[in-house]
Amino acid sequence: MKIAQIMLAKDFGGAERSFVDICEVLQGMGHEVIAICETRSKARHILKNKNIRYFPVNVLSSWDPFALRTMKNILAEEQPQVVQAHLARGAKFVGKIANKLKIPSLVKTHNYINLKYYQHVHQLVPTTVDQENYLLASGVEAGRITRIPNFTRMPLVS
Repeated sequence: MKIAQIMLAKDFGGAERSFVDICEVLQGMGHEVIAICETRSKARHILKNKNIRYFPVNVLSSWDPFALRTMKNILAEEQPQVVQAHLARGAKFVGKIANKLKIPSLVKTHNYINLKYYQHVHQLVPTTVDQENYLLASGVEAGRITRIPNFTRMPLVS
């Protein structure tokens, strides 16, 4: 299966570590993984070392129409069967693009979220029971939620 993973953050914290781990594990399971990352992302160096196909996208803001078009073109060309984004900016971009391209989408929330960025995403993936309960209390249908706890396979990055 071809799976697109999208991380639009520049720094390298827990969400970015999870993103890299997921890319690596999916590739290790035999899936074809494409990673779309912010051009200045610290995760891109790690992905290159793991031989994961990486597509850089310069994202100036959460309203950047050029980044939106670039990601849409990448996903249209690559035609993944599913696209997974991480965090709010990824959710906002991916939900709209995936719906237009008729690709199922999911977003790993990583924390308590502002749902306005996640409106167009098919599936939300919280990491804890408390985050799942927050989504349910916020009106998200249980069928749109799949809780998957975090894991890590990487040493610390400084």
